[in-house]
Amino acid sequence: MKKITFSIEWNEEKAAALKMFLEQKHICLEDKIIEFLDGLYIKTVPSAVRNYVDLKSAAPQKAPAKIQNITPKNDENTTETV
Repeated sequence: MKKITFSIEWNEEKAAALKMFLEQKHICLEDKIIEFLDGLYIKTVPSAVRNYVDLKSAAPQKAPAKIQNITPKNDENTTETV
């Protein structure tokens, strides 16, 4: 899954105070923002679309292995790749 970075403007003093008090509780501000975004995503995006996104962002499956047919030709054994 490819990730993006958000850049927002917010009051510097409020941000510093928020980060300080969250750190006192051993809470990461970035983690709280991600939790909020995940909740907003679930509340806003229809479940059918979320399912599609989940399927689309799942790890790509490996291509099926090539099948080899071994057939004798003129008393010689050769391998053909299909």
